[in-house]
Amino acid sequence: GRVVAMQSVGIQSEVQGIVLPQNKTFREGVVFRKGETLVRIDNSQTLENLKAQRSQFESNLVRLMADLESDYPEAYVAWNSYLQNFDEGETLPELPEVTDERLRYFLSARNVFNLYHNIKSAEQNLPKFRIRAPYTGVVMQASVSPGALVTPQLRLGMFNQIGTYEIKATVSNRYIDRIKVGQKVKMHEIGQDKDWTATVQRIGKSIDPTTQMVTVYLQASGEGLRENLYLEGQLGGDTFKNVYQLPRSVLTPQQ
Repeated sequence: GRVVAMQSVGIQSEVQGIVLPQNKTFREGVVFRKGETLVRIDNSQTLENLKAQRSQFESNLVRLMADLESDYPEAYVAWNSYLQNFDEGETLPELPEVTDERLRYFLSARNVFNLYHNIKSAEQNLPKFRIRAPYTGVVMQASVSPGALVTPQLRLGMFNQIGTYEIKATVSNRYIDRIKVGQKVKMHEIGQDKDWTATVQRIGKSIDPTTQMVTVYLQASGEGLRENLYLEGQLGGDTFKNVYQLPRSVLTPQQ
């Protein structure tokens, strides 16, 4: 069967911006560890827009404070403290709890909740400007380079896991009953001396109508194992007692 990556994911952008240069470039054959940055997209414009939204939100709250102090004195202290600690360069903190229905209607009419949730939605997009490796793997395909403009849903490349691989093999239906999940199978590259031990992970439930073969999925790892290698394996057959090996020369062909 052919060796394939256990995990393979297409990398695409969810935001728009210019791809920034970095020490390790997103190119075919480059290995990234889990959590490392694959692609970094310029977020400076988004940050400036966020600051403007937060500044507008702060101004809106300032205009409300006089009404809060006179009409809702029990809530004024919490909202005034919220305003005093406000920083337009930082993530927007959670709003003070509102239990009074009249106060809720008042704040809603002044657009407080709408502005707040719009800002929080924009903040959640910030991590999307830095695409990180979901696992240790290698770039199999790269279609962008530093300086390129990317847009939402644009495919940037393909990233495959390395270290553990899956082998999709076929076995004759005559012998499928001898194979069990968890069974160890020695696999080797055709025409080479290298071999690896694979473990049966899954067994197909259907038979190919043209070949009468059943698909078996094995998992393997080890030095030198690479994607798209073709491996073949051997399974032990039945054991017979009191069997002897005879030289061919003593056998007389039947007439």
